[in-house]
Amino acid sequence: MNKAYNNSHQAVYGINKFADLTQEEFKAQYLTGLKRNGCMRKQHFASAVTPKDLKSLGIPQKFDWREKGVLTGIRNQESCGACWSFSVVETMESMYAITYKSNFSTPELSVQQLIDCDYDNSGCKGGDICKAAVWAHLFSRTGD
Repeated sequence: MNKAYNNSHQAVYGINKFADLTQEEFKAQYLTGLKRNGCMRKQHFASAVTPKDLKSLGIPQKFDWREKGVLTGIRNQESCGACWSFSVVETMESMYAITYKSNFSTPELSVQQLIDCDYDNSGCKGGDICKAAVWAHLFSRTGD
């Protein structure tokens, strides 16, 4: 994945599995909308870092984790509206790889387990990354 990205910065267009769908069919099947809840409120971002802060801290303007080899491969959620699960699981995988990079390769964790077992979310009908992260944190502590 990283090698392909570095070798070509161009999109490739052509006939794919979406070609036969009308715009309405694509929207209905793949763009199910965002369910809002109290987890992602504005006050959670009140202490966001400004560009001035970045400069004073000596943080580089460009940083790409792909160059560090700590990202897992691309997954396809197909028609399942579980982007919430994919994003949480892939973040956990990368955080693990970043933390333990000298000892382990990047793990591939189960997106399906989160979709099936996190009852605070709605499986393929949508979910919330905050609730999923809380569930994953609690689950990792119980060892179930």
